[in-house]
Amino acid sequence: EKQVAFLYFFYPDTTKTLNVSGREMKLDVQLGRGATIAGVVVTEGGSPVSGAQIQAESATSGFNEAMSDANGNFRIEGVSEGRYSISAGKKGYVDAEINDVDAMAASNLRLVLGQGGRITGRVTGLQSSEYAQVRVNASNASSSANATPDSSGAFTIDGAPTGTVRVNAMKGMGFGASGQTTE
Repeated sequence: EKQVAFLYFFYPDTTKTLNVSGREMKLDVQLGRGATIAGVVVTEGGSPVSGAQIQAESATSGFNEAMSDANGNFRIEGVSEGRYSISAGKKGYVDAEINDVDAMAASNLRLVLGQGGRITGRVTGLQSSEYAQVRVNASNASSSANATPDSSGAFTIDGAPTGTVRVNAMKGMGFGASGQTTE
């Protein structure tokens, strides 16, 4: 028994299982067009947001992504049937997310990016050349925003989540990274 996967842009992946017997087998596959997830990304005041990154994520189908156009519109085509979490984000705004979206009925979504807050501060204790390796992140349970300090360690995070947030500064990435967290 073998599984054969068929992949093509803007079509959902299709997998077929067949029992192989003999030297030659014939397998016909029809790719389905799939669903289209579409909508608009706007500010809290209703203005369109261009250049927002939109992601559609499903536990069973992985994720697809798109970018909003000059009018805030986006389209993600060839999505497999199922339920998705749709998120939109752009630097300077608080992310928006809609959960449990049926892909077959997601043609008119409205994702509203929040204004958020501004956090300013300074990271200390490093050489000026090391600050380019630092990422300062402000997050709560549902959103996050980040910034890189300048050569003096000063940073500004625009679009930080409102309410109680956790702020941490991390130098480097992965194993061996070091950081400090403040609430």
